[in-house]
Amino acid sequence: MLPWTHTFTTTIPAVFANLVAQGDSNAIGCRISVNGEIKEQQYATEVNAQTFCLVKSA
Repeated sequence: MLPWTHTFTTTIPAVFANLVAQGDSNAIGCRISVNGEIKEQQYATEVNAQTFCLVKSA
């Protein structure tokens, strides 16, 4: 059920983050933030909307 959040904690110096989201409405968005700073944000509008956010180094 949307909206939801997931928190990932690590001591690794670099992290690869990939988030894929799909819903049954006509709009959906995703956001990846690191230490409170938004690194990636996407929004899609279509039937059964889907989107993804990708951060290669965080």
